Parts: sequence; C-alpha cells; structure tokens
Amino acid sequence: MSTHYPTSCAQCGTEFTSRQPNTKYCTSTCRDRAKYVRTKKQTTAHTQKQCAGCGKTFTPHHKLAAYCTKKCSNASAQRRRRQRRRQDEGAPNKTCIICSTQLTANARAVKYCSSECRREGKRKADREFMRKWRQENPQLNAERRKREDPKLRLQRTLRWREQHPEQAKEWARAHRQANRESEAARQRRWRQSPYGKVAYREANRKWALRHPESAGEVRARRARAEAEGNATPDLIQAKWEASSRTCCLCGESINPDLKSPDPMSLTVEHKVPIARGGRHDIDNIDFAHRVCNSSKGARTTEEYMERRKLAS
Repeated sequence: MSTHYPTSCAQCGTEFTSRQPNTKYCTSTCRDRAKYVRTKKQTTAHTQKQCAGCGKTFTPHHKLAAYCTKKCSNASAQRRRRQRRRQDEGAPNKTCIICSTQLTANARAVKYCSSECRREGKRKADREFMRKWRQENPQLNAERRKREDPKLRLQRTLRWREQHPEQAKEWARAHRQANRESEAARQRRWRQSPYGKVAYREANRKWALRHPESAGEVRARRARAEAEGNATPDLIQAKWEASSRTCCLCGESINPDLKSPDPMSLTVEHKVPIARGGRHDIDNIDFAHRVCNSSKGARTTEEYMERRKLAS
C-alpha cells in the first residue's frame, strides 16, 4: 500500500498530498512559475548597463543585451545604415567588372550589376582557371584532347566564334602574323582544292559587292594602266611564245591549257605592280601561275624573291 505525505506548495501555499516526501510544488504550473521567479531574481541581480542607443541605464534581461528596448535597437540599426550609406556616397564610384555599368551607392561588396554579368564573371573565372591548368599540365591536357570527340570540339569552337566575333578576329589576326609561312602554305592548299576554287571566286565576288567603290577603283586603275601601256595582246602573245613557258616566281612550267580559276593556270604578272605605279608595258610584264601571282600580292618581283629566300 502506497504512502502519501501531506505538505504545502512552496509557490501558492496550497495543501496537497504527495507520494514523494521532498515534493515542493502541487502542479507543474507552480513549478514553472517558481522557476521564472527564481530566474528573474537572478537576472535583476546583474550589474546595470548603459543602453548603446540612448545612453540610459537599464537592467538587462540577459548578459548580451545592449539596448534598453526594441525601439531603441531599431533606431540604432537605422542610424548605422544611414552612416554606411554616407560612407558609400563619399567613396569612389564602383562599376561592374564585366560591363562597366555604374553600381548603386550601397553596393560595397557587389562586383556585378546583374545576374547575367555574374554568370559571365563566373565563366571568365572558369576560363582563366582552365588556361592556367593547361599551362601547368601540358601533358595531361594533350591526353584530354586526344580523348575528346573532334566533332564536339569543332562545335564548341564554332559556337565560341559566333559568341565572340571580335575576339575570334583578333586571335586569327595574331595567329596569321605569328605563322605567316605556314598560313600561306595552308591558303595555297585550300585554293588548289576543288572547294577552295569555287569558294575563292565566290569570296571575290562578295567582296566586290560589299566594296563597290574599291572594286571600281581597281578596275579603273587596271583599265587606265592598260590604256597607257604599250603591251597589246599581240605583243603579249609573242612574248609568251618566245619565253621558256615557266613561272617567273617559282620556276616551274606553266600549262597554257589550264583555265581560271585553276591555281596553276597562266596569268600575266607585272614586275612592278600597277597598284604601286607600274605600267602595263611589255618590259614590265612576265608570266606566272595564278597562285604564285596571288601570293606575290602588291610586291615587286625582287621583293617577292627576297622574301622567298628568307623563308627558305
């Protein structure tokens, strides 16, 4: 048979019986209330502090309390925001690191003006990381490129050229300047191919359509030189029959049966180009392959031969 011990509640004073001899409270409510009162007495025993906002002395409810009221805390936060804004306005203006757009005054730690620029910045950082990695790990990069599908690599290259046309042109220009001879050889092989013959003629036609004034000046200059010169078709034919029928630039034989735009077809070559003041005289003309004549450009024959000696 259980024993009940009569006692009184230490919080409300109510008489009650308990199965435990050391029970102090009649209900859990009285127990929680007594705990609250005890905690409040301990809190009020803390040293009084000075409010960081208004400067008044107050008794904190906990050790980390810095303000006397919530209103005072909000007012202090607003003052801090206004102070930061004034500092930002006095600081040098910041611009987006991608598009150089002016950033807002309170954007102290912001680098980009929009999510698009942020994504572009991340892509730029990724590209820089990969560039450094390729420089530091050339062997691993070569192995990676061997495993990569050539079609996917070509698609990625074409996509990059479409997205960055100016950078692609600048890269191609720098590559041609650094690899003049290999690029010239590649261009000759391309022009000699069946596709290159058609594409080269189509490119010249499109250039004439895009630059009608320049094309007209070229035609007018050539017509004027032919009118002023003494090289008639009969004299040119006589000089060709009397010649060794070899290209004056490369020294190989010329097949007169080949027709334009065949790169090895016969062309009349001016020793001093008409573009540089040369005349269409019989003493200023010679015979060359079409591809050799094109590679000579606006150089004189002496300049072209000197350039070939240096290249070899």
